[in-house]
Amino acid sequence: MAQANEIPSSSNRACILVVEDDADLRNAIVDSLTTLGYAATAEPSAIDAREELERGQFDLVLTDVRMPGQSGI
Repeated sequence: MAQANEIPSSSNRACILVVEDDADLRNAIVDSLTTLGYAATAEPSAIDAREELERGQFDLVLTDVRMPGQSGI
């Protein structure tokens, strides 16, 4: 894993799943993570995130806790 101030190389980029119902915030987080060299995937709800987790592997899930429907917990 890269140090806090290093950009991960393309061969060992961490895969991060971002779960956020606010589209503007979700896009800003993904843009920031991508700029830092991470592979970021975004979903707007906990239900969508659960489906994405079944399809792929992630190193980290960054989630909003309070969302409509199902919580991020």
